[in-house]
Amino acid sequence: MGTFTGFQDGKQRSTPVPGQFFTELLPEIDHLAEPKLTLYAIWRLDHAAGQFRYLQEADFAADERFLASLDRRPMEAVRVMKDALERAVLRGTLLHVILETQQIQQDYYFLNSPKGRAAVDAIEAAEWRPPKWTRRP
Repeated sequence: MGTFTGFQDGKQRSTPVPGQFFTELLPEIDHLAEPKLTLYAIWRLDHAAGQFRYLQEADFAADERFLASLDRRPMEAVRVMKDALERAVLRGTLLHVILETQQIQQDYYFLNSPKGRAAVDAIEAAEWRPPKWTRRP
């Protein structure tokens, strides 16, 4: 394990973490991977573009450093990540939407925030679809 050299001086991009994370969520979370995944999701969504911001399981799995923070064994890290994702959804921190046709199913995760809830509402009303969603005949 490396030693953290400290936060750098100067202009740094900050990621806002809602205070409710610390006051309501963190005291209730009993598995270390869940707050790691939640903070990672908040960071990734803050750096995303688009009207509605979302993540897919592959977005978490593609980050080797994030996965290694969950477990040094790659297959176990993926299992822990999936478990943490499920915990965050069950807790209500992340909103989970499944879009499917006869040939394909895709899962989308939104932060349970006003913008995330608006995205889920727009999907349910068939007013918006994530750009990555591909409908096949």
